[in-house]
Amino acid sequence: MLLSCSPPVSLTDPASRIPDNVSYELAALAEPLSVLIHASRRAQLAEGQTVLVFGVGAIGILACAIAKANKAARVVAIDINPTRLNFALSNGFASQTYCLPRTELAKSPEDQLRQAKELAQQVLSHFKEPNGFDVVFECTGAETAIQMSINVSALALGS
Repeated sequence: MLLSCSPPVSLTDPASRIPDNVSYELAALAEPLSVLIHASRRAQLAEGQTVLVFGVGAIGILACAIAKANKAARVVAIDINPTRLNFALSNGFASQTYCLPRTELAKSPEDQLRQAKELAQQVLSHFKEPNGFDVVFECTGAETAIQMSINVSALALGS
């Protein structure tokens, strides 16, 4: 299959410049936001679904906002940083949060998978979602979070 795309963006092209009324901070969020919108469409995010967001940095907060904009029934968030979780909760991005406990580094890949499954069960229990979440956004890039995200999805749990 042959894929084609337009040539790289030129900074001298007026069409690729940031408008004067848009700050650099706001412009920097355009690409991650477009990726999250695409991901939410691929996941078929719809009204009434349950959504779990791993990581509530800037991208995770955007994921929460997209879930709320799509009228998710419940948007909850996980992080290792209580300050970020408090921000997400107090500003209405998430209805409930969970601060993951610090754990010892796994000694083997098998231990890491076991640890991720155990943490995933803690998360499901904490949020009272034994059948898993309809949509999971993994916004950390941390290997354990990636493994956990698979284990908390309704699809993986057969729901």
